[in-house]
Amino acid sequence: MGLKIPKVMIAAVKSGSGKTTVTCAFLKQLLCRKKHPVSFKCGPDYIDPMFHEQVLKIPSKNLDTFFSDALQIQTLYEMELPGHDIAVLEGVMGLYDGLGGIREEGSSYHLARTLDVPVILVVDAHGMGKSVIPLIAGFLQYDEKKLIKGVILNRTSKMFFDTIAPLIEEELSIKALGCIPNEKELTLGSRHLGLILPEEMKELNFQLEKAGQLLEKYVDVDAMIGIAECALREKEETVEDDETKLEDEIEQENEMKPEKNLEEKEASGKVKIFLQAISNEKNKLYDIGNSDTNTIPPRIAVAKDEAFCFYYRDNLRMLEHYGAELVFFHRCMMRSFRKTFMAYC
Repeated sequence: MGLKIPKVMIAAVKSGSGKTTVTCAFLKQLLCRKKHPVSFKCGPDYIDPMFHEQVLKIPSKNLDTFFSDALQIQTLYEMELPGHDIAVLEGVMGLYDGLGGIREEGSSYHLARTLDVPVILVVDAHGMGKSVIPLIAGFLQYDEKKLIKGVILNRTSKMFFDTIAPLIEEELSIKALGCIPNEKELTLGSRHLGLILPEEMKELNFQLEKAGQLLEKYVDVDAMIGIAECALREKEETVEDDETKLEDEIEQENEMKPEKNLEEKEASGKVKIFLQAISNEKNKLYDIGNSDTNTIPPRIAVAKDEAFCFYYRDNLRMLEHYGAELVFFHRCMMRSFRKTFMAYC
């Protein structure tokens, strides 16, 4: 197994609970503590990682347990760790919401289980009293791997939190880490396909700064870091133990997934080819030094502007791995160099 650093997932009871706000606020506070975090997003959503990037000024990574098996997820995760001292993963939807809304596959919990990541559960407690306790209890009951290590109550007052926190810890034996007050100015805009892009939010930097300040004031940030570090403290497994565990995960996933049709099998094959491409730094398709002919690496123009604002970084990395030269351009420039490139994307 590769490099190991503290790691934690920020998950939630449901969509709209405040995962992105808490994740970005936590990343802010890690930077304030002179740490070097790396962030990940569960699933294919590309907008939340843009918010992570707005805080960290480095790309965030997608980890999708639907398209990748346990070994691939582990490889993709570990590739991003060098140079960082803590990994923060943001969940998707509710913690157990996976494929079709009824399966664990593709869920935040599936990813947390695959990487053995401790989970902090964000609960939108707005309009709730003691009912928040059985709600949390239900999530703990489903947690077969005992990954949930703490809860944060969102959109509630400190007065209520101070009252309910001792009951949560006494009845559920889980750490109540703090609360986030109900602040309208912290709301990240949304629309039918998800969050509004960071570039469209004029007050985003102010909101992120405010979120970080509120987290520091009302939540035990050091305890959050402690939960991340417990991933290293609790289990000092040997390499052999890790490999056996990973093999068991892959076996469980194969049992979990239905028989694939030919189209899905072909897609899986492409994923394996992709994994080889990003893992093997020596095997390049356009290796001029070893070629009998003076092969010229292809230049590929990639649209990058307000409209074409996102690409999965792994796809671009694979093109570069195979020798392509990527040139980013604004679509208004297209006519000026249309004949210069072999392909556009």
